[in-house]
Amino acid sequence: MENEKKISSKQIERYTVYLKYLIVLKKSNINQITSSEIAKEVKCSEETVRKDLQLITNLATPGVKRDINTLIYDIEEFLGYHEKKNIIIVGCGKLGRALMSYQGFDEYGIKLVAGFDIDPNIVGEKINDIDVYHIDRFKEIIDKYNVKTAVLATRKHCAQELADKLIECGIKSIYNFVPQYLLKAKDDVYIENFDIASSIAFVSSKQNVKEKR
Repeated sequence: MENEKKISSKQIERYTVYLKYLIVLKKSNINQITSSEIAKEVKCSEETVRKDLQLITNLATPGVKRDINTLIYDIEEFLGYHEKKNIIIVGCGKLGRALMSYQGFDEYGIKLVAGFDIDPNIVGEKINDIDVYHIDRFKEIIDKYNVKTAVLATRKHCAQELADKLIECGIKSIYNFVPQYLLKAKDDVYIENFDIASSIAFVSSKQNVKEKR
């Protein structure tokens, strides 16, 4: 469903949360739900849920149970899960290898087409049946598979340089797994910085606060 209104990253994050919850319900053979029931489960206001859903679906009338399959389809369609998107992973050490071995990308309309590294012991290898290339072949592979998104899982000292090379080759969004390092890019390139350690620390601190109440 087309939508000319600007969607924030927080909203997109909420859509993915809604979708996960709805899929769980579907697997439990639950077929209908209201906005208030979604709001209660995901811990946000009913008004927020209703406004979010109104942007992408007509199924957001207050107090009325709606078809879960239709909601799932509309959210997936909006997020682009029905159109396959090719991605690459740069840095095929322990973290990169774990990401390349992940089996759930297909559920989100994502196809991992290649890995990249500079280590001669890794380049030329296959990880989960995906070829690992030298970074010198960025442009060739990115053009071949029309890749717009890259996952960065390298060492800190080379992260920005590699990000710049990826952007020069046509990458428009980068998911950054480099610990404690914030990438910089032009406004037309989307960067998502993700630090596993700080995320775990955040969750742990939330639990500590909860226990002290």
